[in-house]
Amino acid sequence: MFYRLLSIQLLCVITILLSLSACGPRYLRDGDDEDFESSAMSTKLDKKDLKKLFDKNLASLLKHKIVKTWKNKSRDGQEVNVAVLEIDNNTSEKIGSALNALLGKFETKLVNEGEVIVVDKVRQNKMIEEVYKQKNKEFDPQRVAQLGRQLGVQYVITGKIESVTEKNDDGKRVQYSLFMQVIEVETSAIRWQEEAEVMKGIAD
Repeated sequence: MFYRLLSIQLLCVITILLSLSACGPRYLRDGDDEDFESSAMSTKLDKKDLKKLFDKNLASLLKHKIVKTWKNKSRDGQEVNVAVLEIDNNTSEKIGSALNALLGKFETKLVNEGEVIVVDKVRQNKMIEEVYKQKNKEFDPQRVAQLGRQLGVQYVITGKIESVTEKNDDGKRVQYSLFMQVIEVETSAIRWQEEAEVMKGIAD
């Protein structure tokens, strides 16, 4: 009887241990779980959020008449030189490397679709640093155009990303906005602009 009770107890312990181990963390990689790839892990910006913001801005730009103007000039043998500045990150999140990676893809698509010459980033660095020291939080097309003239380009693409947070007893939500525009250097005129938004939140 004693051994029978001991066996039952051991079986119960083993069952509990197995159930606890089944509830532990699972390690995943891309493709293992669709929810893992698409679900938000926090209210912070992630790779998917940033891609969505950039994709909306890029789609808007490629459909705009300014790109048709660039293509027509290119076909007429006129070079169209464009500088793509870094995005001003006005959020508290450390997303600089992710923004730069997406800007690189933005530039590549622009070159392939818009038939423009994009000024190499290395040539921009020192001039950009000087202008960014002077730049206000709000866009100043005249200062951006001044940088464009120093770089020897006809157009400058610039942008900023911002966030607004709302909290109450029931939870929290954060709205992120990526604002981008094309400035014509000669006139300081804004030839295109777009704002894309993404909302994230958590409810108690």
